[in-house]
Amino acid sequence: MNTSVILRLLKYGLNHKAILVQASLLLLLATGLDMLAPWLTMIYIDQFVAVDHYQVNTLVGIAVIYIGVIIGANLLSYFQSLSYFDLSAKVIAELRQASFQHCLKLPMAYFHQHSNGETINRMTQDVEAVRHLFKNIIGRTIRDIFTVIAVIISMLLLNVQLALVCIAFIPVFIAVFVAYRHFSLPLHRKIKQQSAKINGFLNESLQQVLLLQVFNAQPRFIKRLNDKAQTNIALSQRNVTLEALLLRPMLELLAILMMAALILSLGAMPSNLLAFGLLFAFFAYLARFFEPIINLMQSQGELLQAVAAAERVFQLLDHDIESSGGSLQLNHCPTICFHQVSFAYVQGEPVLSNLDLTIAPGEFVALVGPTGSGKSTIAQLLKGYYQANSGHIQLDQHLISHYQTDGLRKAITLVDQKPFIMQASVRQNLLLDLVHPDDAQLHHVLAQVELAPWLASLPQGLDTSIDNNSPLLTLGQKQLLCFARALLQNSSVIILDEASASLDPASEQAIQRVIAQLRGKVSLLVIAHKLSNIKMADKIAVLQQGVLMQQGKHADLVKNKGAYQQLLASNDSPPSNIVA
Repeated sequence: MNTSVILRLLKYGLNHKAILVQASLLLLLATGLDMLAPWLTMIYIDQFVAVDHYQVNTLVGIAVIYIGVIIGANLLSYFQSLSYFDLSAKVIAELRQASFQHCLKLPMAYFHQHSNGETINRMTQDVEAVRHLFKNIIGRTIRDIFTVIAVIISMLLLNVQLALVCIAFIPVFIAVFVAYRHFSLPLHRKIKQQSAKINGFLNESLQQVLLLQVFNAQPRFIKRLNDKAQTNIALSQRNVTLEALLLRPMLELLAILMMAALILSLGAMPSNLLAFGLLFAFFAYLARFFEPIINLMQSQGELLQAVAAAERVFQLLDHDIESSGGSLQLNHCPTICFHQVSFAYVQGEPVLSNLDLTIAPGEFVALVGPTGSGKSTIAQLLKGYYQANSGHIQLDQHLISHYQTDGLRKAITLVDQKPFIMQASVRQNLLLDLVHPDDAQLHHVLAQVELAPWLASLPQGLDTSIDNNSPLLTLGQKQLLCFARALLQNSSVIILDEASASLDPASEQAIQRVIAQLRGKVSLLVIAHKLSNIKMADKIAVLQQGVLMQQGKHADLVKNKGAYQQLLASNDSPPSNIVA
């Protein structure tokens, strides 16, 4: 078992020392009271029943104490359980908040390498498994360990020879523990990984359920889910088989062997040392010895599941967060220079090769080229999501890495081809985490992107709740709302990544009119497949397989044979018919 994971989890518990101390004290008291019951029974049998000597007052006193011990032990155990529940709630709240905050700071490369479903699984189901560790397993394990120690001490006080027989079996129990953990932990890790894959598959499938229905792909996806489930079932069956071999049957065998050894030891002891009350108490303690041992073994499976889950949570927390960048602030429209920039998401598969491109302040630059030519990658590099493998990007003669990341993201806004609408009000969708401007500014921005009539039609105006599937929004309106969100940032550079690719003509023309208003005030970087949208650009950069083939104005590029002419031909749009 990964001891460092256990110790790291316990550190979270130590952040709440008062609750932990309270729970531990209650546990110790409950265990101590539980140990008194057999001792009181021994006193009653040997000092009263065996000698036929009954004193009512003494017997009543013993009975009252015995009942008080039983009730007190159970009450303390109850309050101890509540304390561990409180501890688990606080630890899990802390862990879940830490994992969510950390996740928001991870670089984009992490989300390209891990599915959203897998990441969500780490922050929900895996964290919940850790809750079970603090709520049940830790308290129960500490209680069982304390009980075993208290039982051994009690048995030694009663009869050293019989106690040593029981103690001799403890190394055997430990060997079974170690063997089970050795074989079971890898299985639990695989089960957790497979469960995360299933959750990721379900998440992605449900996001594309309309597409599955359109192409009648449900049977194929159901088969893929069944295949993943069968793998998970096979792993679980292997784990059940392991538990069946090393847990209950093995423990029962050891218990039988221990009882046989005790019976043989009894035959070798003088009869005058074997009072009936002593034997009764000893075997009562022995029953208490077996119970925690069995509990410890059976909780191994739960413990290993929790440890495997915690490993996955800590893998998320240990992943390097995004760099905060340098000390410079970008608060104006800069000159952007890509100098000999090369980049690859996967080593050996270049996306950009030796790119040289300059964007002057306030310039309207269009990036065109076939799919996979590196257009969107340029936007990702400019936003600081990735670092160039070679070459460098400069903003006003300073390397992009010298600027603060937060300021860079605020100054350079990206409007993606996939509009993102939260399940929230129109106001919250526009602001995200921005300082709340007055409603007049929000109305102005919405009017600027020609959404004022749409806003007027909403039942509660800016407070109307919307989401990505809201019937109140068309695809074009979603994209215009995202455009309005970008304008509220007051950015000096706006990147439109295929922002009008799927829009209706009216919405597309609205975006074109907004671009015309912004032209010269901010730098515009437009990534487009539709060449009709970029005729009026100050500069058109033509990319093919990550290489800058041509750059210049539309009119100049049309005159020269080359990559731009080929793109025009593939779009079936003769130059004379291209409109802005």
